[in-house]
Amino acid sequence: MMSLESKLGSPRTSACASLMLEGPGGEDTPRSPAEQRWADLVKKIDSAVASGEASAMLRAWQAASVAALLDREWSSMVTVGDAALRIGRVTGLRYAFGAKARQAYQVALYRAHRIAAVDGVFAAAEGFAELGDRETVEQCLVIASRLLEKHPRRDIAHKVELLRERCR
Repeated sequence: MMSLESKLGSPRTSACASLMLEGPGGEDTPRSPAEQRWADLVKKIDSAVASGEASAMLRAWQAASVAALLDREWSSMVTVGDAALRIGRVTGLRYAFGAKARQAYQVALYRAHRIAAVDGVFAAAEGFAELGDRETVEQCLVIASRLLEKHPRRDIAHKVELLRERCR
């Protein structure tokens, strides 16, 4: 069986965003109202990206960003950060949307670190890597390594090492 990572490629693609929104259980997975709100808004972002409607992308991203802040989960902020990267690529506004992605990843990192969610810290690290911010990636990897010392997870530990090698 092919792994999800090999099917989806970069963690910053809309296919990966769809998986994060739907979860491994697909559409049948129950969601909180806050999660449903930001998930629906990210789908609107991806529709606007596909159609090339820049103003619709911006409106949907702003609404998704607010909804993700209210959701209080690290995964919502990573998904919104990833959406900002996709908007930046499509519109040519990589710098502006890179800054928006950076803010989202910073919030995700804070939230994940606060609850000792090593997968969230790693997801934020991947976002910073996509932005080319090696210094912040290294800080994230230090946090992830410390969390892994307390709560070992072989799957994430391997990914941390791969990302560390990639960013050298």
